[in-house]
Amino acid sequence: MWGGKALLLSLYGTCIFLSATGQDPADSIFIRKIFDIALENLESYTWLKELCSIAPKRLSNYADYFKAVAWAEEKGLKWMGLTVERQPVWVPNWYRGNPEVALLEVSGRTFPLNAAALGGSAAGHVRASVVGFATLEALELAPTSLVQGKIVFINQGFDPHPVETGTSYGMAVGSRRNGPAVAARKGALACLIRSMTHARDDYPHTGMTVFPDSVTPIPALALGMVSADTLWAVIKSQKEHTLFIETFCRQGPDTLSFNVVGEWKGKEKPGEFIVVGGHLDAWDTGSGAHDDGAGCIHAMMALRLLQKAGYTPRRTLRFVLFANEENGLRGAEVYYKLSYQRGEVHVAALESDAGGFTPRGFRYENNPTRAALLQDFLPLLMPYGISFFRPGGSGADLIPFRKETDCLLLGYSPDSQRYFDHHHAATDTPEHVHPRELELGSACIAALIYLLDKYLP
Repeated sequence: MWGGKALLLSLYGTCIFLSATGQDPADSIFIRKIFDIALENLESYTWLKELCSIAPKRLSNYADYFKAVAWAEEKGLKWMGLTVERQPVWVPNWYRGNPEVALLEVSGRTFPLNAAALGGSAAGHVRASVVGFATLEALELAPTSLVQGKIVFINQGFDPHPVETGTSYGMAVGSRRNGPAVAARKGALACLIRSMTHARDDYPHTGMTVFPDSVTPIPALALGMVSADTLWAVIKSQKEHTLFIETFCRQGPDTLSFNVVGEWKGKEKPGEFIVVGGHLDAWDTGSGAHDDGAGCIHAMMALRLLQKAGYTPRRTLRFVLFANEENGLRGAEVYYKLSYQRGEVHVAALESDAGGFTPRGFRYENNPTRAALLQDFLPLLMPYGISFFRPGGSGADLIPFRKETDCLLLGYSPDSQRYFDHHHAATDTPEHVHPRELELGSACIAALIYLLDKYLP
């Protein structure tokens, strides 16, 4: 009984505050309705499990990706009644192939290491000793003679000091993105990196590595944390050892894939667009539940929640499920190019690509005038876990939108502490997503889209 009274008092207090600051008291009531619908049904989690079951291996050139495209089209058309478009995108055509092999031989004993090839890795089988480097910078400064004919291991882990784990990722990820190419230039036969994670398990975390056209690719792999510690200890002990690596990757000519775009026409300003998106592709080690199945569900479900709450949009609302975020960003480039050619005007674009954890806030960039309005929304969203709007990066798929200086760019920011436990790893599955946390994200994004549509000039 007291819980109901507390909710009514909270809503009453919020309405009084918003009346004093010029906001419509009806907003808090409508936003509460969005959250009630979301939390009563938990439909987001049902959709996420479907997506990850139907299409677990979703690199944008994989067969499962096209199953995901068909699934998203059906949801947009049949369940939401939207106009749905497939946008053709030419994407890289890299395949992992058979599971990787990494065997460490020390003092007559063999220790298997848990490894996963990085996107862009070459196929090959290599047997050599390992030379280790604590950081990418140390490898860059090393003489070629130290590296040539050996396997390189870059043991650069996450800095534990930043509170937001994405900061640690940004500080370390260069070793994955650029390290193998640096090693190849110096004559290394293969390159290993420490996985990009705080987790203390032994699941390797894959991801993209980049070999410029001037560099011949070599086998490149990530090691699980326990395996990385094992290899580093052997290197530091200076014991005689060899490491055998075998990868089965292959790279073909670019191939055709698709963005999926669902559109809900606005009544007052149909030529102005608010976009909410996630990337439909995912690495093939898990099933892409947090990265970025959660973001795709957030994007689709935000519009569905507005529909179920009885909203009529002023502007045209779109969900966009981008292809090829993980290894090229070509889906984002195609969407923006087509939109530009059509003369479309985006007033706001939001991406969810940070997992399905508890809501914390939103980041924004690109339009200070429109961003100034965001702080007025905080009293409406704080009861649901949103505590900040901060300047910062919005989302990788929104980078092309920076050319539209009138477009406000936003990125959803859930709690980050567990995200890199699963990012690009075999554990990125629906079992590691909490249904209520995921649903709260969908509802927070729906509420923000409602406020943007109503109040942006």
